[in-house]
Amino acid sequence: MGKDVDHEHDAKVKHDTKMENGQHHQHGGHDGHSHHGGRHHSHCREPEDFVPVPKEPGCHPREETRKPKKSLDLQWRRSTIKVSPCVHCASQEAHERSKRYRAKAKCLAPIELMVCSIKLIDSYRKKREARQTPNVYADIWLPLYNVVHPYDIQTMKQILFGCVRYEKLLRIFLDRMYEVITTLTLDDELKYTVLGYLALLRLHELSWAHYRRLVMSQPPERMLPFVKFLFSEDALIKNVQRSWCEVYDVEFVRDMLESIRFFTPEAQQLIGELEKRVYAPDPLGRYVQPPTVPKPFKMSVSKTVCPNFEEFKPPEPFEARPAPMFEKGRKLEVKRLSALFRQNREILKKKYSDPKHQPFRLRSHERSAKVEQLKAEVEEKFNQDHHYIPAEINPAPNMPTVEVKLNVTTLLREHALFQKQMDQDKKKIEAFELELRDDSDFKLWQEEQRMQDEVAEAINIEFNRKKVMATDQAAIEAKEKYLAEKMEIGRGAREEAKITNQTIQQESKNEKFRKKLKHFLVVQEKRGIKIAREKVAKARKANALEVQAESEELCAKSTLQKAQEMAMKQELVRQLRALEKESCHMEKKFDIYTTGGQGLLHEMSIAQLRTEIVLVKRWLQHEEDMKRRKIHATKIERQNMLLERSRVVTQMRHIARAQWLSRKAHELHYDKTEINPAEQLGL
Repeated sequence: MGKDVDHEHDAKVKHDTKMENGQHHQHGGHDGHSHHGGRHHSHCREPEDFVPVPKEPGCHPREETRKPKKSLDLQWRRSTIKVSPCVHCASQEAHERSKRYRAKAKCLAPIELMVCSIKLIDSYRKKREARQTPNVYADIWLPLYNVVHPYDIQTMKQILFGCVRYEKLLRIFLDRMYEVITTLTLDDELKYTVLGYLALLRLHELSWAHYRRLVMSQPPERMLPFVKFLFSEDALIKNVQRSWCEVYDVEFVRDMLESIRFFTPEAQQLIGELEKRVYAPDPLGRYVQPPTVPKPFKMSVSKTVCPNFEEFKPPEPFEARPAPMFEKGRKLEVKRLSALFRQNREILKKKYSDPKHQPFRLRSHERSAKVEQLKAEVEEKFNQDHHYIPAEINPAPNMPTVEVKLNVTTLLREHALFQKQMDQDKKKIEAFELELRDDSDFKLWQEEQRMQDEVAEAINIEFNRKKVMATDQAAIEAKEKYLAEKMEIGRGAREEAKITNQTIQQESKNEKFRKKLKHFLVVQEKRGIKIAREKVAKARKANALEVQAESEELCAKSTLQKAQEMAMKQELVRQLRALEKESCHMEKKFDIYTTGGQGLLHEMSIAQLRTEIVLVKRWLQHEEDMKRRKIHATKIERQNMLLERSRVVTQMRHIARAQWLSRKAHELHYDKTEINPAEQLGL
């Protein structure tokens, strides 16, 4: 509600500013609607877009015949800037407001959250003002990106603050990653910055499930190399750790690497899913965009030419010369020849049209009639001379019956291949079972959903209608309330002015009384100055006598104390000299059950130290025995696993050999069988 009140207040301030400048509108409609202007109403997205647009005088052809509006309407329009007397505009405003209210409780999807975070960081780097904190910048710009949910706002604020605070750490990480993985592009730099910050510093707070949703919302071909490098401890230690330690504390860097190591198993599963999306074919047969193919650079060609170099020139294509054109028409000789040719054709035509010369007499009738027989003999002889006798093919050798011995690597590889084939067959069977379901439930559910949508649409239409009616009633009530408030404000202003006048008069009287009292006090103080000076002198004299007596007493006490200290020191010296005379050589006794008495934390005696050493040796021996047992158990488990897989591989080989022999026998049977059509037809 507070945000809506701010929007209404801003819209009202803008409208009042336009009205004070004399730019009041001439029409009740709003800009952005089809029946009021050239711009479509879908461009109106904020409350400020519904502010009426002023029109200059003389723009309407019938403006002179219109009556000017009263000042009361002007004041009413100022108070109800978001309500219009136009029914269409008011309904559109109510629809936009209800849309915004419904969107307040809507969380952003992972891909929308990533897009808004990238835009916010990019705009902060380019558009922020001097000394502007990330939180203040986020409060200004997040509403422009339609981020309204409190959880999303808090998340994006923390992402912006973290990326700004740890900019050096993330910059070092990105630089080393781009050096190692050269296929990445700089267009995804901000995306890698956000995901890197969340993984390195906030992954325990965010949880792996939410981080996985953010990663899977992005293109898998761009996320796969990034996730591999980020969750590879060896790559981080080799390429990034040294640069981080030059800027940050060593313990801080170790904690980051420890957090990455903690989520390594989940990261490996995520990498497997990304690899399936990138490299595996689409099971539904949809189009998958091919990988990017790098293109060579357009290098400039050197203009330097060797002295003995002859550039190859392709031969010029052959072009036939066109027929000559007669510039001045046909010549007389050509015309004469054409007439002669025409006359000869007519003579021949007339001659052969006579029945005496029909039919034509051909010499082929006078030749021998064995042409076809001779032709057949020649072709038969040619075929005999050129007949091709194909070479006989040797039969294929039999397959060796001795099985190939397997080592551990080949055994595991072959078992993985068989396991993959079995998984594929299992998926095919499951898909076949799923595709055999009945779609009547889906049709029923679809019909129910369609009916629910129709009911919701009817409710929405009724809500909009009642909203428009309520808006009109609210406008009338706001007008009456505005007039009542104005009258109340005027009445209060008059009473306040009266009270203020009375207060000023009373303050002037009090000021005169204070001045008279101050004058009287000053006169009285001048009379008592002499008496006060005498009292001060007596007090100072008495104080000086007391200080002198105290100093004499302290001097006597210090003298007595010094004498006592001197006597004590002399007694100590006498005792020390007596001790030196009694014993010049002192023997130090050693006890293995006593400590050194140095006040250390782990101080112990020799006996306790020997006992501790024995216990430590026993513990080390126990640890060594446990490790040996564990290694032995691991070897036994691996051996059993290999035996089981070897049994599976052997069984699969027997099955494959049986299938191959069956298929071979089937092929040989069909190859040797000859079908005789006469026998089949009973002839």
